[in-house]
Amino acid sequence: MKKVAVVFLALLTVGIFPLRAQQAAKPAGGVAAEEEAVQEGDAAAGPTGPKREVVSFNPKNKRDPMLSPDDVLWLKEQERKRLKAIEDERKRKEAAERAEKERKRLAYLAELERLKDPTKEVRNKIHIGGLIGKEVFIGDKIYTVGNTIHGATIVDVTPEEVIFTYKGHQFRKKVEL
Repeated sequence: MKKVAVVFLALLTVGIFPLRAQQAAKPAGGVAAEEEAVQEGDAAAGPTGPKREVVSFNPKNKRDPMLSPDDVLWLKEQERKRLKAIEDERKRKEAAERAEKERKRLAYLAELERLKDPTKEVRNKIHIGGLIGKEVFIGDKIYTVGNTIHGATIVDVTPEEVIFTYKGHQFRKKVEL
């Protein structure tokens, strides 16, 4: 029996039974001594009893504990859809920008070509139907040297072709069969 008492006292002093160790560590006088400690502002005792250690909540994951696993999966799917929509919109805008740049580049090249050869736009509008001497059939009308069609002036008519001038540039047009 003495061995059990010795082991119990040893455990109390080591701190394995903390509540009993605190009771054993109380000063003599009981309640009066405890009240004096509270009045003096002793850190070990508070107005409601002994001071307790505050432990912060540190979960292993960030999932809201109020959501079910199905709710979590649904929210993840909604977020994935939202991000995909944003990515699709970004890709659509990039494609539109690329198309607009390509359109501007082609317009610039067409303008350069027109400036290099301004007769091209008029040349494609004139269709020679036939030649009789110095007269030319264009469309349903007859033109002669000196006449103007679509801004191009007829300079000369040969048996095989007609020579035009347009904005200071000369071009030839043959009879179309």
